[in-house]
Amino acid sequence: MKEDIDWKTLAYLENHNKEFSGIRIEVQPVRVFHYQDLAANVIGYLGAISKTELENADQTVYRGGDLIGKMGLEKLREADLRGEKGNSYSEVDARGFERKLLKSYEPLPGREIRLTIDVDLQQAAENLMEIGEKAGAVVAMEVKTGRILAIASTPHIRLNDFVGGISHEKWQDLLTNEKHPLINKAVQATYPPGSTYKMVTALAGLATGVVTPDTPIYCPGHYFFGNRRYGCWKRGGHGTVNLKRAIEESCDVYFYQVGQRVGVDTLAEYAGKLGLGRKTGIELEHEKSGLTPTKKWKISRYQTKWQEGETLSTAIGQGFNLTSPLQICQMTATVANGGKLFRPQLVEQVTEPDGKVVQTFQPELLEEVKGLDTYLAIIRDGLIGVVNGPHGTARGAKIDGITVAGKTGTAQVVKVAAYRHLKEADIPYKFRDHAWFTSFAPAEDPEIAVTVLVEHGLHGGSGAAPIATAVMKEFFRDRLSVPDEGIVKEMR
Repeated sequence: MKEDIDWKTLAYLENHNKEFSGIRIEVQPVRVFHYQDLAANVIGYLGAISKTELENADQTVYRGGDLIGKMGLEKLREADLRGEKGNSYSEVDARGFERKLLKSYEPLPGREIRLTIDVDLQQAAENLMEIGEKAGAVVAMEVKTGRILAIASTPHIRLNDFVGGISHEKWQDLLTNEKHPLINKAVQATYPPGSTYKMVTALAGLATGVVTPDTPIYCPGHYFFGNRRYGCWKRGGHGTVNLKRAIEESCDVYFYQVGQRVGVDTLAEYAGKLGLGRKTGIELEHEKSGLTPTKKWKISRYQTKWQEGETLSTAIGQGFNLTSPLQICQMTATVANGGKLFRPQLVEQVTEPDGKVVQTFQPELLEEVKGLDTYLAIIRDGLIGVVNGPHGTARGAKIDGITVAGKTGTAQVVKVAAYRHLKEADIPYKFRDHAWFTSFAPAEDPEIAVTVLVEHGLHGGSGAAPIATAVMKEFFRDRLSVPDEGIVKEMR
């Protein structure tokens, strides 16, 4: 009749039980979140089973009023977590009062699921994203296994709001929040990858032979193609650059020309080899596949031919390109480990209530990019320069004692000429560029890949890289010669 009654009502019913025929107080278990809202959008929440869910459910297991997983692993692992109901059979009198317990069956708890998530890394990622109320995602993955060590999406839901049923007011607040806390941005949101995509363009250029590591390309700050001028982020230009320097300084003009030479379909081919344009296969619902454009795709989608100028935008991660933060992290790990594409996994172990292990984590190799080892090593060398080189775009991400490699990215949200000459702080939030930074370390023998996407964070080097650096420092904390106590304290 009613759930989550207050103590005053409970006491009254218990003291006047003879006046309420057929009324029985039942105690039900509720979730207790020892880490508060940590990994909330991954864990998900429980809610009362709906009419539609009940109609489609096993009627021998569920009945009206039951709690059922509504989101995240609570939903996907419902069969493991729910356990079995208990039953009791009683003799009652004509008025409905219980007179004698005939028999009963004790309920059985569900299985225990242990995740691969590292609590300290997850906490670090969420705390840093919550400073300034940033919207976006952080993903940390083991390079050689695909094990997910952190997967944060902000702003996130508040798990305790769902215990006992969320109020209509709080639910409406979630639905109308412009930063979309109900969306797990690590897998359910897609963004232009910006300059992080230049890893794809570099690999395509090297593998097809249109450039070598030493091929010089001159950047005066712009590139003319057809009747259009394509600018480089550095208005004065980078001068003559080779591949390593182009990656280190993120020279747009270099990658415009490489993209033009290989073509959009070849870019798509090598993007696919690194995991872009398809779902990663992680055990989370509603994962987006993103978009890697091709000539065939555009004809199918827009009934018009591909324009060669669109290839230039694609080559620097703009145009029709769409990726999720998890996809970029998977791509980064694949480049770091020499071409092995692992399925990202969240579940470490599943055990029965008696302790019997029924499932353990096993790395799952989806594909292996073969024959490109030399080219991937060249790209990794350029990524080391991004963080450690004299002109790298993420020099602030350097960590003493650990060689970090990475790539910054700035993803244009919309081209609005009216805001071109404004100070960044004066540009409306929704029109500001997204900030990317994806990285791995130690570069000599990579263990972890960390990707950060900050919605409307403007620049990868300043908006996203510091968060990735803090996560890296937490991961390598015991190996740092001089631990950064300030950051560690702030994260905790």
